[in-house]
Amino acid sequence: MTLSTKKGSPLEHAEKLAQTIMKAHTPIELPPAGRWHYHQGVFLCGVMKLYESTGNETYFNYVKS
Repeated sequence: MTLSTKKGSPLEHAEKLAQTIMKAHTPIELPPAGRWHYHQGVFLCGVMKLYESTGNETYFNYVKS
């Protein structure tokens, strides 16, 4: 099954993915914990894009923390 045939918009899929990671890790615990890494920044930028697209303050607060 391709992405285009799955139910839900790309935004809905992005939110589900972000929420899964956000539940598993606080921002400071994002792997690799204890040090800054490029992919943490990519994820956090994506979370900010979700905030901009949805207006959901949870995303903003996660990045802010």
